[in-house]
Amino acid sequence: MKKPTIIQSSIGVLVALSLLLAGCDEAPKTQPAPAPAKLAEGTNPVGTSAPAPAKPADGVKPAVDSVKITSPDQLMKGVEYNSAGKRDPFVSLAKRPEAQKKTGIGSLENFDAGELQLIAILWEKGIGYAVLTAPNGKSFTVRQGTKVGLHGGQVSKIAQDSITVREVVRNYKGVLAPKDTVLKLRRGDDQ
Repeated sequence: MKKPTIIQSSIGVLVALSLLLAGCDEAPKTQPAPAPAKLAEGTNPVGTSAPAPAKPADGVKPAVDSVKITSPDQLMKGVEYNSAGKRDPFVSLAKRPEAQKKTGIGSLENFDAGELQLIAILWEKGIGYAVLTAPNGKSFTVRQGTKVGLHGGQVSKIAQDSITVREVVRNYKGVLAPKDTVLKLRRGDDQ
């Protein structure tokens, strides 16, 4: 028996590879779609009694709707959604958001301004400081501009025997209006 030469074995390998690759290059053959049957003029292809669109006159190009063809690469990208400036569709329209607990100066913003008690007023170099006690028993030192109250109020004025907290709240008409709460210093005989 003869040994195959290198040329003969190379030719055999090349023939086998070409047959294998030739089978991969062919696209699957599909049958063309059948041509639509000719319809009589004035009939609708669905079979209803609605008239078919009229044919354009001779010499006039028919209006063709532009069809946007998308490539498979564009289809794979998907659609990007940008939620900026849009409301969350999963939040109920009937439910109001709850007031969140604020973490301001020791939680003075967690209490209504009327619930606070004025304990003392101190003056240092013309700057007034007030000591307030919250319903939970904690005391806080505040000065003009300190945030106090549930409605984003601030200490607007410190006088000799009282402080004024100004908040912006909705009145009975639904209009935002300033509301001043005056906390007076208790004297020893008032208790």
